[in-house]
Amino acid sequence: MQRDQRRREEDRHRAQRGRGALRRRRRGGGEPAVRVPAAGEGAAADFAVAAQNCWVRKGGAFTGEISAEMLVNLQVPWVILGHSERRALLSESNDFVADKVAYALAQGLKVIACIGETLEQREAGTTMEVVAAQTKAIAEKISDWTNVVLAYEPVWAIGTGKVASPLKHRRSMMV
Repeated sequence: MQRDQRRREEDRHRAQRGRGALRRRRRGGGEPAVRVPAAGEGAAADFAVAAQNCWVRKGGAFTGEISAEMLVNLQVPWVILGHSERRALLSESNDFVADKVAYALAQGLKVIACIGETLEQREAGTTMEVVAAQTKAIAEKISDWTNVVLAYEPVWAIGTGKVASPLKHRRSMMV
């Protein structure tokens, strides 16, 4: 018990130190589903917890998924959708991610929507097309962007040793 409490405290301090701003000096951390309920305990008022994913529809037996309704019940304000891993490994298409964004917003969640290109796409010079298509899919499903943050995730920089400079970020976000 004491070890678990100490681990939660360490996780909370690490999250408060190392995670970036969401909006207006709000800080937050994306947590796996099993850690979401405890992640915000004792956190500063400007710290918001985000789940790393949620399912696209209500109801059903979707083993291993967490629903938007569950996150709302847990008072989790944010969810991160469109992770590169889920797009690549689980074949989540732009339209599927857009459906998830729209559904999460409809349930009252705020969304951090990940967009970004792979190394192959970057080297082929299709960054703008890829990022535009990802953003357009979301724009076709929602009209109010008040509770959406687009997070540029340069997939090509993850684990490759290549660095995404601020200039490359800015160029990629000029969609």
